[in-house]
Amino acid sequence: MDVQRRTNAERRTILGDWDKKLALLTPSQKNTVTDLATHAEDRPMPVFPEESVSNEGDDRVERSIRGGLPQTGTGDTSRTDIQPKNIETSQQFFAWFGAIQTQMEEEQESAYRNYATTLNKYSDRCATLITEIDNAYDFFKDLDEQYEKVSTKTTKLHDACEQLVRDQTDLVNYGEAINSRLSNFTELESLSHSLKSSSLSVLNDQFVPLLTRLDNCIEYISEHPQFKESSVYLARFKQLHSRSMNLVKLHVVNTLKSATQNVLTQVQGSEDGPDSSFTLFYGKFRMHAPRIKTLMSEIERRSANNEDYAALLQDCYGCYVSQRSSLLLEPVTKKIEAIFHEHENNLPAMTRAGCIYMVRICNNEQQLYEHFFTSNGLPLYDLLENLANILYECCRPQYIAANASIDSLVDLCSVLKSEVTDNAAAGLSAFSAVAEQMLQDVRQRLSYRTQAYTSGEITNYMPSPDELDYPAKLENAKEKEETNKQDTGKEEDGKAIFEENKGVQFYETWYPTVPKTLLLLSKLYRSVGREAFEGLAQELVNGCILSLSTAFDTIKQRKGLVHGQLFLIKHLLILRDQIAPFEGSFSVRETNVDFHGFVEGLKGAYKELLKKSDKLFAFNMENSILGFLISSTPQVLETYEDARQTMDEKLKTVCQDYIQLNIKSICGGMGSFLVMVESLSADKKKNLAGLPGSAPDKVRSIAENFEEQLKTQTELIAGQLGLYLSNQKTEKIILGSIKAGVLEVYQKFLAVIHEGYSQEDVASINAISLEKVRTLNI
Repeated sequence: MDVQRRTNAERRTILGDWDKKLALLTPSQKNTVTDLATHAEDRPMPVFPEESVSNEGDDRVERSIRGGLPQTGTGDTSRTDIQPKNIETSQQFFAWFGAIQTQMEEEQESAYRNYATTLNKYSDRCATLITEIDNAYDFFKDLDEQYEKVSTKTTKLHDACEQLVRDQTDLVNYGEAINSRLSNFTELESLSHSLKSSSLSVLNDQFVPLLTRLDNCIEYISEHPQFKESSVYLARFKQLHSRSMNLVKLHVVNTLKSATQNVLTQVQGSEDGPDSSFTLFYGKFRMHAPRIKTLMSEIERRSANNEDYAALLQDCYGCYVSQRSSLLLEPVTKKIEAIFHEHENNLPAMTRAGCIYMVRICNNEQQLYEHFFTSNGLPLYDLLENLANILYECCRPQYIAANASIDSLVDLCSVLKSEVTDNAAAGLSAFSAVAEQMLQDVRQRLSYRTQAYTSGEITNYMPSPDELDYPAKLENAKEKEETNKQDTGKEEDGKAIFEENKGVQFYETWYPTVPKTLLLLSKLYRSVGREAFEGLAQELVNGCILSLSTAFDTIKQRKGLVHGQLFLIKHLLILRDQIAPFEGSFSVRETNVDFHGFVEGLKGAYKELLKKSDKLFAFNMENSILGFLISSTPQVLETYEDARQTMDEKLKTVCQDYIQLNIKSICGGMGSFLVMVESLSADKKKNLAGLPGSAPDKVRSIAENFEEQLKTQTELIAGQLGLYLSNQKTEKIILGSIKAGVLEVYQKFLAVIHEGYSQEDVASINAISLEKVRTLNI
């Protein structure tokens, strides 16, 4: 039997499956089953029925049964006495004895037999229980199969229901999609009816949603041209869209024109401008602004992606700008002219007042524009530019006039720069652009005036005799300084007054073109652009250097070369120090085309062609003119002029000349003597005493003259440098260079003496020692 053949492990597996899958017991039921299993493990053996044996034998049998082993005791046992019958023969005895022996064996095996019978009963009962368990397992297996079948059918039913629900949803969505697509076509009749309605107004709350529906329909049909009759519907929708755009345009244009006409009617014959009649010029328009701005904000939002809305918006912008311009141009022009008439002789004040008025008008216009539109774009810029150009057209003739001075133009630049900066920061870019143009014009005029001033008042300056009276001019200033120092010494604020007077007198000693140049440079530096400043500064500094050179020539003729050199050194140093703070290169780079060589070559080719007239129409290199044009080009020349470099080179040259002049004046004939010795041969250099031009007496006179000049000229040179330069550092540098030059010449002189004369001649010459010359305070 299959159930009997199953192993214990299979049975445990089946029972486990039963617990896990089929017999879904509660926790309490599972605890009860566990308790029963625990008690069943220690089940006692069954009690056998009593046998007709003695107590001793029963105990022995019971112990043997429980002990699992048969008991064969030697005590007395109760057995059925088999009385011997008459035993007469041996065969009877053996029969009796066999019966007795069989009885004894049966008595001994009865316990085992009873135990075996009981075990057989248990075995039969267990087999029955296993059979019942297998039947239950088969029942539950069938139940599980049936459950799986029911579960599978339920799942399929559920999936089918879900599919039906999805199909239903798809059908509903498909129907809604069809309806949504059809709505873009069916809207045509309702939109057409709404636009044809006499009660429709662009100010109604329904107008903007109507535009939205119309835009959505046009966009959808444009994106799906494959739909049937889409082109027909698209054309009709666009006709409705054009009609709605015309309604908006007519409303805005009529509203603006009506407001403009009302203002013009009330201001006709009045001289009040927009600043004095603010309510009249701006209040009438602001009354209509809220209703129009709501509509314009929608148009501006849609104009980024729709050309029709963009065109409509530009028409509205243009109408607004034209209406405001026609309303404001005339009164603003009159007001600007009145302001200019009020400040007729003061160009900076005239410009400042005009700018203040124009900024106020521009601010008012910007605020009014923001009441109508949300974006500050090109239309507002055009409007403000038209208004600002009124100021520009009125100002330009004033500063172009020939009588506009440099100071006025400089002040005008300052005013316009502040207007450009402030209004650019305030958002008035249109007015800032016009002010920038005015500033450029003023700067151009200022550059022209500067060039004319440089030519007339600096480069070609005609000084008076007093202005060239050097060093007397410096000596008089020094005397005044000493007098002022004595007069103010006892006052409480005497030191401050003295310093102030000292500064004034110091500037008075300058040649007039130097302070003029520096003053004009300081004005230009804060008025014109950097590039223009560099060009003008280069012209100014070069002009000043030329004027100083001219004055140097005059002073040299009148007072001598030394005073001319000191004059030039003084003012070049002043000019260099004063222009150092100015940023810029003081240089210009110019590119020119040199036609001189080209023209000369062309003339030569023409002369050669005259000699070969038969080659006049030859189109090859034998035609000299054609060959020249092919092979020759004008020269492009680039020049670079740096005023700082020119000034430094000029200063270096004049300082070197001054130093060499003073070295010669101190050394006297020593220089000529050394030149003469250098021209001699080596043998003659060793015997100078025998030469007529280098006798010891003559050389002694040269040494004595040098010592005398060294004492007198050094004091004179130091005094002159202190008078002209008044700068100990610069004086020390120049004196140090002179001393070095003198020492070098004198050192050569001593070397020549010791080499070309005997010890007696050297002693008779008695030249001052080199160490003593070094110790002199030069």
